[in-house]
Amino acid sequence: MLNVTGIGRVTADLEPKKSEKGTEYIRFNFAVNKGYGDNQKTVFVKCILYGEQQVQRMVKAGVQKGSLISINGDLDLEEYEKKDKTKDKSLKVTVYDWNYVPSSGKPKDEAAASETNGADVNTDI
Repeated sequence: MLNVTGIGRVTADLEPKKSEKGTEYIRFNFAVNKGYGDNQKTVFVKCILYGEQQVQRMVKAGVQKGSLISINGDLDLEEYEKKDKTKDKSLKVTVYDWNYVPSSGKPKDEAAASETNGADVNTDI
């Protein structure tokens, strides 16, 4: 297992789903900036978060497209077949924990954001 932690932005509004076995989950893409100045690049990572409590916590906190969050999870290299039948690879993180990271001021729903991990959210950053 390769555990990773990252801070980045969610690239689209969240759509909670249920598997055939009834497990709630959310798939989302996570954009992380790497480098500085002219050498800055954006890396996109596929993420998946499982479990009713985690999913509801993320929804209740108001995470949406553009939200700055931190994630902690298991990194994997996922192989897939593209439409043209060629094979490609992408990074995927199975998220075990996440936190809302306010970028300025207080979050819209301060109570929900502070519940993200039972920790206080410092909005003075």
